[in-house]
Amino acid sequence: MAQVKSKKEPSPMKLQNIGLVVLILISLATIALNIILVNAVGTIIKLQQAHFNTLYNQTKVLDLKVNNDESSRKELKEYYNIDYKKD
Repeated sequence: MAQVKSKKEPSPMKLQNIGLVVLILISLATIALNIILVNAVGTIIKLQQAHFNTLYNQTKVLDLKVNNDESSRKELKEYYNIDYKKD
C-alpha cells in the first residue's frame, strides 16, 4: 500500500515572521500615504495664500482708485507703479 504523505503544516515561527513582514509593509504604506497627504495639504494652503494675496492687492488698488485723493495716488505710484490721474 502506498503511504499518504501528510502535508507539512507551517511552523508558528514562520507564521509569526510572515505576520511581522505584513505588519511592517502596512506601516510603511501608511507612513508614505501620510507624507503624501501632508504634502498635498501644504500645497493647497500655499495656493490659497497666494490667491488671497492676489485678491487683496487687486482690492487695495481698486479702493485706492475709488478714493482718488492725493495720498491714494501717491500710494498707487509708490507701491504699484500706477500713475493714476485726477478726473
